[in-house]
Amino acid sequence: MNEWQHQETREIYWNHLLNVYFSGCKKSKMSTGFTKKRLESIKSQVMKDQSFWWDVIDRHGGVKDPVVLKLKCVQTYDHAFGNMVGMLHQYFVEKGIVK
Repeated sequence: MNEWQHQETREIYWNHLLNVYFSGCKKSKMSTGFTKKRLESIKSQVMKDQSFWWDVIDRHGGVKDPVVLKLKCVQTYDHAFGNMVGMLHQYFVEKGIVK
């Protein structure tokens, strides 16, 4: 199995997004509408989405730990989490959470 296929790796990236990546972003860099409550409302759907996790993890090097990814290449890390934020925003739009 590749790293993106492991539930544990998905949880690591999800928690990193909420607890590290978002806290380090400037408000202007973040899409509007991102709150922990809204993210939790789509979490179960996102966790099952194979293409989402393939894009975030495998396409950006297949590294299990995002901290290690950032140490290896900050540009790849930023690109991976930028894609993650964009795809999460699309989930919000599709579910009618934001316009």
